[in-house]
Amino acid sequence: MPVCKGCGGSYDNNFQFCPHCGRAKPEQESLKVQVSVSLQDKWEICKIYMGNWNDGLGVFEIRQFWAEAIGPNGKYLAGESEAFRHYLNPNYSAAYHEDTYVDRYHTVLVNRLATDGWEAIPSSGEWWQIQFRRRVDENNPKPWTLWFVSPHSSGIKKSCFTLGRIKGTKKTITGKDSPNWEFHSLSREFKIGLLGKIEQSEESIKVLEEFVQQMISEGFEPVKPKVNEKLSNWYFRAFLKRE
Repeated sequence: MPVCKGCGGSYDNNFQFCPHCGRAKPEQESLKVQVSVSLQDKWEICKIYMGNWNDGLGVFEIRQFWAEAIGPNGKYLAGESEAFRHYLNPNYSAAYHEDTYVDRYHTVLVNRLATDGWEAIPSSGEWWQIQFRRRVDENNPKPWTLWFVSPHSSGIKKSCFTLGRIKGTKKTITGKDSPNWEFHSLSREFKIGLLGKIEQSEESIKVLEEFVQQMISEGFEPVKPKVNEKLSNWYFRAFLKRE
């Protein structure tokens, strides 16, 4: 019911005048919505690509996804996946199941980009070539690279853990492209099992945990195992490093 602004009495909405004092019913106020649209908004774009490098023996390729972005200052790497093997011989693919995790590596990259504020937009091309956009903002998270732990033999009966990543390609003596590995650091040595097998011994577990804590203290962010894990290796750990 409307309330008369003259006498304060209320009356039926069908009345055009107040039955108490005769004052005209006030006109209904229009709803005003103010929308602010800035023509200064700028967007940066990124797209996922996949690189592959032959092992030189024709057995497998090493593959990796990465997101290349174009921002106000040009191109930069917005993020990357772990490297994985793609066996060229179907018989090897059946024996080694690492190939089956290709969608996992891609999904991890997509999820990390979404966490950093990138939103998917219509794309074309191969299934992995998803495109994203993000508003240019000085508070946007910094780009990152993915590093992972792998064993490195330092003798017949000893090994250590390394933290590394693929950084582009390099030419082999035969002129073929091969992954250019970048290593950050090594753990202390520990004993290994027969035939060079990395076993889950009390010593190796302790060395790994010490190494992980060292990486965290140096600014590497651990990726949760349930989000990105290599099930075939118990020692697998992945880290993000912001620029």
